[in-house]
Amino acid sequence: MGNEVLLEVLSNVTTDTVDDVARELAKREEDITVLVDHFPSMSNVEKMTILSMSLYSKSKKLRELVEDVATSDEIFYLKDYAQGVMDKLDKEKKEVLLNNIIKRFNRQEDSAQIVDLAVAGSLESEEAISFLESVKSNNKDVVEQAQIGILQIRDGIRGILEDYNAPNRKFSIRGLREALYNSLPNHDAEEQILRDLFSSDEETLVDTTRIILYEPAFPRVKINETLLQRLVEILEGNFNHEIKENAASILGRETKRKGNKHLKQELIRVYESGSYKKKGLMNVLKNKELTETLRDILKV
Repeated sequence: MGNEVLLEVLSNVTTDTVDDVARELAKREEDITVLVDHFPSMSNVEKMTILSMSLYSKSKKLRELVEDVATSDEIFYLKDYAQGVMDKLDKEKKEVLLNNIIKRFNRQEDSAQIVDLAVAGSLESEEAISFLESVKSNNKDVVEQAQIGILQIRDGIRGILEDYNAPNRKFSIRGLREALYNSLPNHDAEEQILRDLFSSDEETLVDTTRIILYEPAFPRVKINETLLQRLVEILEGNFNHEIKENAASILGRETKRKGNKHLKQELIRVYESGSYKKKGLMNVLKNKELTETLRDILKV
């Protein structure tokens, strides 16, 4: 379909035919770039049609357009329309994810079931509650994760955090952490993870440094100067090898970010002084491994 014909089809759309036209145009993946490029000059009903196309297409360009319009200076009802489309997309995505979890659940090992239950809790939907309430297992950790998921759906991530920080928790810290980590990206979960970085508990620091290092959904922009200094403290502190290795790897990654030139100098200081090494014959091999990690980072 040529550009002129394509735009002519759009020019004839009405509020009653938005959905039908959007469905048809979405079949033509090769024309999406043209439509997105012409979006600013379109009428409001034409714009609504383009936004609706994302309901029938997997195009990343269309999804980005919907997100942009929802937070733009467009007229209020177009912004509301874009937000409505986003809500539908998110709901459909959650439904597909939950259905996949339900289909595979009984075939999985307990450890995989726990992760899926945490994901189901993060969906925060009534359908997920029905699934979580139906879970039966001889493994108490699996049963607990289902209960934590129900708590999250009913009280949100703040319900999880309230128990997480309570002196007498109802649920295990491991189960609550599983819920937190599978809720990313989420502001409240991210802030708790950053607070945990200042813990002196080694199990907490293993989990926290691991999630910051390996979880793509954890935003690197959250790693500020205070947190970098804490990671240096951990690297030089009396912590186990995995924690120190994770801290070194995070710091190494952050040396590549613009504005962090001073960080490399700080790591050179730590390396040259040997302050990262733990004392004792039992630590010789682990110290050697950490030395190699720092050499790789610093290219020395």
